[in-house]
Amino acid sequence: MGKKLSNAPLYYTVVQVQFNPILNLDSFMPAIQSEMRGLGFPDYKREVRQRFFLNPDQHNPNSQSVPSIIQENRNLFGDIEGLSKFILDNNALTFETTNYETYETFVKCFSAGLGVVHNIINLAFTERVGLRYLDAVFPLNGEPLNEYLVNEVRGLKNMIAGNFVHTYTETVTENDAGQLISRVIIRNGAVGLPEDLAMQHVRFAHKFVSYEGEHAIIDSDAFTLMRQPFSLDGIKKTLEKLHINAGDSFKASVSDYALQTWQ
Repeated sequence: MGKKLSNAPLYYTVVQVQFNPILNLDSFMPAIQSEMRGLGFPDYKREVRQRFFLNPDQHNPNSQSVPSIIQENRNLFGDIEGLSKFILDNNALTFETTNYETYETFVKCFSAGLGVVHNIINLAFTERVGLRYLDAVFPLNGEPLNEYLVNEVRGLKNMIAGNFVHTYTETVTENDAGQLISRVIIRNGAVGLPEDLAMQHVRFAHKFVSYEGEHAIIDSDAFTLMRQPFSLDGIKKTLEKLHINAGDSFKASVSDYALQTWQ
């Protein structure tokens, strides 16, 4: 569905499918781990996380909430290079990579992993399908960053006196494919991730790790919220629509000059 740009600014991609909760997930893990290893993801780890919740007294709305801690186990299956990883929770499979080549190869890999989980567990339904692309835009030839972005996402950084910290724009749209959140943040410093993705488990390419200076992060977050019977073919069709939405977000944020430079 498209040729990869030779100097593509894409540095992180994540896809997730949420499904019916599997409370006895641990009993399936030996079989799943064996199949994931066969797919080229032999680096298995278990991650334990603690989440804090406030539980209000339903019978006394004026009472103070009582905090509680819930422990969650996550199963991680990584490739040898540390560039791609599956993350399996009891109600979701996530795939993150910094080694994105083309949409077709990306979806093929994720579908293979999701197929492993479904074939062993027999998933009943899906509730959310999401696809998110992060692009780091910085000048390659010493030009101003503005040359790479359209006016609508540049903010007011050149119109207000003072030391520039950051500028942020967000646009939310809905269509038949689902919802799309288009975010652009411009800042100085090193390339990083939004706070909600700070727990990533993969390595970044050298050109993004080594860059320090003014840059823009284009965050294209496309997803659909709908409970449907599990269908791998249906998920693939949904992801294709979300991919088109995310692509439209990216193209609407960057200039023609930028696209020519990245060819």
